[in-house]
Amino acid sequence: MVCQTLVGTTVTCRPEVSSDEANSVDEKASSPTQSNAHLPASFYCPLTMSIMKNPVQDREGNSYEAAAIKRWLEEGNLTSPITRNSLLRKHLVPNRALRCSIEYFRNRNPSVDTDDRTILTIINCFLSSHFNSKLDEKGIVLIPMATLYPKLQDEDTMVVEVPRGETFKFYTYLAIKNKRLSMLLEVDANISEEDNILHKLLKNGSHKSLKLTKVNEEKMLFEMEGKVSSIISQKVFKNTLVTFIKVVHRLQRKLKKNC
Repeated sequence: MVCQTLVGTTVTCRPEVSSDEANSVDEKASSPTQSNAHLPASFYCPLTMSIMKNPVQDREGNSYEAAAIKRWLEEGNLTSPITRNSLLRKHLVPNRALRCSIEYFRNRNPSVDTDDRTILTIINCFLSSHFNSKLDEKGIVLIPMATLYPKLQDEDTMVVEVPRGETFKFYTYLAIKNKRLSMLLEVDANISEEDNILHKLLKNGSHKSLKLTKVNEEKMLFEMEGKVSSIISQKVFKNTLVTFIKVVHRLQRKLKKNC
């Protein structure tokens, strides 16, 4: 296979995977029910979590998307994002073999989306590193909120739901212990009791992505929805989770104070 290199010359190279692995990946990638998660992990940049187009390699053997690692270094980072050992721009060289491998699979599987960020990969990498878990086959996982926000109790859990669609959802249940919601604050008759709580907690009343629903006299359901396309990195996903969890904590304090 012929690939274009960074310096404008061409080289003929073979994919750096075995023929058996190549056939296996081809079969999985061509199936409409399979995702990019079945492609070799080496195809993904550890910074962007996207399939690389122009991979470069450091002297420790780690590969990155050229633009991503360049940006990392320009931001003042002087160490590898993987090993934390010293890393300078002069240490980076084109990874031609990996680039050819990626091009090989792209050419054999044109239906595989190699340009969009792999959202499920981003989320599962984060869940694996922080909770030792991942989304199940339905795109659902239960996680302890205290891991990211120690002010909550170990038994406080939330559900992360990322179905095959355009939106994701976080939700958890809150105990209200048989008290009327209207007792929690001065109620505006023009909106629901649940929305009154959110208005007061968020102060500016802007909570289009949040929903609080009374399930029964003892329990409330608190939800947050967002667009899957907004999850462009593990950092963004973590910040979104923490925002939701902080509002959960404020809701818990409000409910406990008035019950």
